[in-house]
Amino acid sequence: MRATDHPLYVRWKSIRQRCQDPSHSEFPRYGGRGIRLCRRWQDFWQFVADIEADIGPRPDGRTLDRIQNRRGYCRGNLRWATAREQSNNRRTNRFLRLDGIRQTVAQWARQMGMNATTLHSRLAAGWTTRDAITTPVGCH
Repeated sequence: MRATDHPLYVRWKSIRQRCQDPSHSEFPRYGGRGIRLCRRWQDFWQFVADIEADIGPRPDGRTLDRIQNRRGYCRGNLRWATAREQSNNRRTNRFLRLDGIRQTVAQWARQMGMNATTLHSRLAAGWTTRDAITTPVGCH
């Protein structure tokens, strides 16, 4: 099989461009802030072998995601993730801690049956984290 015919090729190429090509539109968010593709994975076939050995074949509905957003693309830092898991792993997320549990605003809102915008608005209005999360919608 040619590398270009492999299902991971487009993903690997995209990672390389974002991390290594300063003219790529996403470079500032990746390579420009220090996110790198490890030396070992400059070789496409090594990338494929490690992905297959470490996390296995791609399950339906999942794509590659870095586990620790601040680390680069390297062994031990990739997983197959759903779109929701990936969105909860963005560095721009706001995290809230309540009773020892740390979750994104979106996760808390979903858990409490409210819109994330409502939770953001409450926090912006100066509500405590506890009140913003636990007060039922329509009560204030």
